Amino acid sequence: MATTTATMPDGSPIDLAKVAKELMDHLIATFKFEIHDKESSDLMKAIATGMDLAKTFSNTLPSSKDFMERFATTAGEDVFLPKVIRENPVALMEVGTHECQHTLQFKDTNVQFAWFYLTDNSARAQFEADAYAAGIIVRSWLTGEPAAANLDWAVQSLISSYHLRPEDASYAKVSMKALFASWESGIIMVRSAREAIKWLEANYPQLKGAVQG
Repeated sequence: MATTTATMPDGSPIDLAKVAKELMDHLIATFKFEIHDKESSDLMKAIATGMDLAKTFSNTLPSSKDFMERFATTAGEDVFLPKVIRENPVALMEVGTHECQHTLQFKDTNVQFAWFYLTDNSARAQFEADAYAAGIIVRSWLTGEPAAANLDWAVQSLISSYHLRPEDASYAKVSMKALFASWESGIIMVRSAREAIKWLEANYPQLKGAVQG
């Protein structure tokens, strides 16, 4: 069951759904991207259909059902989130920050982002390492759990979901480990996470370490 409230030391509750919406609204206003309901997107439905057809030639792709119901997807400056993420405030803050970082990567490299992401395993490893780190750092701030505790999970997710080669997964692990070490020392290197935590500390400092993930 999704965590929807946090209880402060004085016993007062905080509506995490409200916090998550406000944080996403802030990131959208700051970085100029859009979030859409994935199940309502004709583009995502078309991609899902194509993935089912492609599974005839490769069984490594997720099913259209998993693609539509489990995975967030970013295309340029548009983020598509499934219901299971949108309705879980902690997941929304974590994954929303992750996907926000992808929109920034797109803006930084423009059309080259898609080319690098699809054709260069090393580039994809770095893009995902930064985005995974961004989301995990936000979760770490909320829950108090060390970011590095999620490192092995993130690497396994990269291998299983993005089919990285072992050497690229190893590179991503080293990169995320360095980003987590910087975070633990008080420096946030990933832009979307830096902005998200800046906003959280300014608006809901009492949530730091108080949320059950």
